[in-house]
Amino acid sequence: MSLADAPRVLRRLNWHGYSPCRSCSVFLLLVFLIITPAVHGQAQLRPTNEAALQPDFHAFQVWLQSAIARRDSQALLSIVANDIRNSFGDEDGIANFRSMWTPGKPRSTIWKELGSALALGGSFEGRRFVAPYVHSRWPVEVDPFSNAALIETKVAVHAQPRTGSAVIASLDFAIVPLLEHPSVPQAWTAIRIDGRVGYVRSSQIRSPLSYRAVFERIDDRWQMVAFIAGD
Repeated sequence: MSLADAPRVLRRLNWHGYSPCRSCSVFLLLVFLIITPAVHGQAQLRPTNEAALQPDFHAFQVWLQSAIARRDSQALLSIVANDIRNSFGDEDGIANFRSMWTPGKPRSTIWKELGSALALGGSFEGRRFVAPYVHSRWPVEVDPFSNAALIETKVAVHAQPRTGSAVIASLDFAIVPLLEHPSVPQAWTAIRIDGRVGYVRSSQIRSPLSYRAVFERIDDRWQMVAFIAGD
């Protein structure tokens, strides 16, 4: 990748639902330039969490993760922006957030989705913090629809979608091509490696188009201004 790829960087920033400043674009270009090659010809996307760079946000992140662990809907709703972006359609606003996620219900999927995004860490883009890093640090030259990132080290790639099958590779934080196999169990994800089909546990891989959270400091407090998936 080179600086000539800057226009594509800017186009991808609409994932977060805002128009970036010039400094944000330069930051992302520097990030993408350090994506390193990995074994088996796969690029790597290593984890990062910049929360500690701003102590007030780090304290907020710890508090929010505690609220998520308790399934504290009152605490969660207190940090949801009134005009939060919930989708790429017309469902914005806190009322729609309540309707979509029903956080008052202990089994609401908001606890798993938001908890997973925060647990992976993220990065600052201007005044905003975006989590998880799989989205905020995704390299612009890689198609986000047909690829995903392994989020652990020594991920076993199996020849078949079952634990006892042969292991054909072991990968660390690799970006891998996805394959559509309707018959594959939900617990497994099909990928392509070295021209072969392999299978990894779905819990060890994440798409950059999965849910991501965007936080911004407004009126002297951190608020969640977007929680969206897709492109």
